[in-house]
Amino acid sequence: MLGLFVSSWSLVNFLYFVKLIFVRHGDTELNVNEYVQPFSNPLSASGILQAKDVAKRLDNYNIDLILSSPLPRTRDTANIINEAVQKDIIFNDLLAEVKWPTELVGKKLDDPKVVQYKRLRNENNIAGSDWHYSDEENFIDLKIRARSLLNELMGLKGENILAVSHSTFMKVVVSVMCHGDNVTWPVYFDILNFTRPKHTSISTFYPTNDGKWHLDGWNI
Repeated sequence: MLGLFVSSWSLVNFLYFVKLIFVRHGDTELNVNEYVQPFSNPLSASGILQAKDVAKRLDNYNIDLILSSPLPRTRDTANIINEAVQKDIIFNDLLAEVKWPTELVGKKLDDPKVVQYKRLRNENNIAGSDWHYSDEENFIDLKIRARSLLNELMGLKGENILAVSHSTFMKVVVSVMCHGDNVTWPVYFDILNFTRPKHTSISTFYPTNDGKWHLDGWNI
């Protein structure tokens, strides 16, 4: 079992819940066809079916509370899940997907401008600068958001917390769980490319009283 580092949080709050359950939203037409998605992109017909399926698979997890990104594809996934589990839902902007440069939204992932952005992003973040292409979230922004989310989670009461989020931001969170403030772009970039959470996959984590996380299951 992999021990994951958590930085400087009150250990008393770890007693409040037993398991953090991350679920990726169902699929969308633009995602399947490899476009940079707008925040407004909804679930596809197959994404709705995936959400109904994961709701059944979550039946044995004894969910106490649902948190969700407020974007349509996660909101709809969370609402479909909640038809089965019937718990309170909190929509939280901290769980939203990573914000891309506005001028690249709606373009294919193999578009030359998207490819150029990714190359520049990688080169500049390796240098360690607080680099921006335009109005996107950069690496420092994402680390701050992930830390803020994890801090909020520590203050929640309940045994099993379900968080419905997005593939890329889930990888940011896992990177910060592993390395805290010391996570670097090359480390995050390895996780970004090595792990590919499937639509409506389930990943589970346990907080411990010594200030760490244990990864219990990934991409189930």
